[in-house]
Amino acid sequence: MRHTLWLPFYSGLIGLTYLSLAPLEEFPIPNIISIDKLGHLLVYFMLCALLYLPLKNNKKRYLRWSLMVLTYSAFLELVQHFFIANRYGDFVDFAANALGVFLAVMMFIRRIKT
Repeated sequence: MRHTLWLPFYSGLIGLTYLSLAPLEEFPIPNIISIDKLGHLLVYFMLCALLYLPLKNNKKRYLRWSLMVLTYSAFLELVQHFFIANRYGDFVDFAANALGVFLAVMMFIRRIKT
């Protein structure tokens, strides 16, 4: 039963990875910067919100996993920049990702008991 609590997080992580590494031609995105950055913020907020389910009894593990999500975000931006055609890593995207992680941590850390 405990392992099934991780399923939403890993499903989200797989979806995020696919969307981050697929060529842009597959996803026509409007060229509106604020929508793009808001999307980054919301996706990473949701990913860290999904961490709350399996880690709601352990603050240290929740913080450690949230830091890993942030590190993975930086990794994806670097992969986009150096290895994916027609994609580029963007520090502002990473900042939006970091803000999403930060907001989720601030929201959920108070709810974790230990």
